[in-house]
Amino acid sequence: MAGSKARYAAKGLPDDRRIVVRSIRSGTDGTLLVLDIFSARLLLFDRGGNFLRQLPFPARYGAIADMTMDEQGNIYLLGQCCGGGLGRPERNPNGLNR
Repeated sequence: MAGSKARYAAKGLPDDRRIVVRSIRSGTDGTLLVLDIFSARLLLFDRGGNFLRQLPFPARYGAIADMTMDEQGNIYLLGQCCGGGLGRPERNPNGLNR
């Protein structure tokens, strides 16, 4: 039903930190991306809801508004500040582009 809320149990999370979801997207390969603004991280799950990995937000990220994954599997974060994104994508050690 459109607009209805449901609870889903994430399987295999590495810790019990609280999760506050800002955005959920599906990657081109079926990977589920969950933007967790409470713990400042991006969580990745397989199609069955099994935890794959987590990526912490870049050190000076500001407020993250959304994310996407391109066909090559690159992940991009969109900042929420001063009318724009975080600028030209740059590779960083966390595996995120910003």
